[in-house]
Amino acid sequence: MSPPRKRARRTEPLIYSLPDEVMELIFDRLYVCDIISASLTCHRWNNILFESTYISRFALRVMAMNYQVVAKSQRCYRNVNWVIREQRILSIWKKVYPKITNNLYSLNISMLKIKKATIASVVTLVAEALPQMTQLRSFVLIDCFDQDTFDLDITPTFRSNSIRSLTIACNIKARMDMPELRSFEGNLYALNTPDECTQPHALDKLKELIIRFNDLDEPLRLSTAATKSIIRRLTNIEKMVFETLVEDEIFDAICENCTTLKEFAFDGGISYSNMLSLPNLTKLTNLRSVRISSLYRLQPGQKNSALDWSNLSQIEHLHLGADVEEALKLPKSLEKLEVVISNDSEENMIKTITSGAAHLKELNVTFSDCRSTMVYDYDQPLNLWRALSSLKQLEVLIFHGRRFSASS
Repeated sequence: MSPPRKRARRTEPLIYSLPDEVMELIFDRLYVCDIISASLTCHRWNNILFESTYISRFALRVMAMNYQVVAKSQRCYRNVNWVIREQRILSIWKKVYPKITNNLYSLNISMLKIKKATIASVVTLVAEALPQMTQLRSFVLIDCFDQDTFDLDITPTFRSNSIRSLTIACNIKARMDMPELRSFEGNLYALNTPDECTQPHALDKLKELIIRFNDLDEPLRLSTAATKSIIRRLTNIEKMVFETLVEDEIFDAICENCTTLKEFAFDGGISYSNMLSLPNLTKLTNLRSVRISSLYRLQPGQKNSALDWSNLSQIEHLHLGADVEEALKLPKSLEKLEVVISNDSEENMIKTITSGAAHLKELNVTFSDCRSTMVYDYDQPLNLWRALSSLKQLEVLIFHGRRFSASS
């Protein structure tokens, strides 16, 4: 009688022996629907996806229709997007906070055309809860319909010792106290120190500042003195974007105090009463990129004169908008230049182009009278061609808004 055969050992598929780190790399290549399927395969995969730090790759979307499911979930989400409508806001908040919010890294709240009283409730709830979210790094508050809520009898202060990125895109008189803040986007009012505070909130860690302002924000407009006080506290700022008009006093204050700036954008333009203010930009010797949409001269009788910015020895990218007509002397470090040419500015813009001829590698020229559906012939670009012939290092040349005829 032959001996009994030994049963072959069952070997698990190789994929089950891979370490968690390798599995995470595999999961990174899956679509969300496939991630859900993978989480149902076995306990280990489910734990990797939803019980480990891997879950920080996902954002939980909380809405009125799914908050009951969220409340029962055992998953430890790191990122939450809360879309707020009128329905059961307090009920949803009680389910989400503090169970979900305790472990959050980021919280995005979008308010969709809700009543002013509801906005007040949301803002109050969040302001009270933020100090308890000790792991929160990013907070975004958006009113998607940009309502006028200045008549609300609230002036909340958002306090957090952990938040590093803050965006407030709604018309509320909110202030912030966040000593670890690195990036802020919103109205400058939020950075203002309340009158009752004798010690201004520290802004020494703030690296990026994007100032937004629209017509509804008029009640939030700060005085020049208050704005300059904030600027003096930006001792380590590296990126600054103004989407509102910058007056020359504010411009001077920035040039005097924000010497660590590397990227500067005036998307709302600069208004100046004295041409002597504009050369102050040369004090920002660390600049790498500058974008200026407009220069508004408050004294129309002033003559154009070339602005010498050649001392900005670190700058690599310069964008000049349609309303910049002054000629500029550019630094040798400049590699990319974007200009807008009109009939009024052509001569000065050509001077600007040739002043940076030595090392310019990319030139983008837009003609200001172009329309989205129209392209104009440009029959006599002789001066422009002469300027281009001096750009010996040029690698990229882009024209927008003109069609050159055969005679060109």
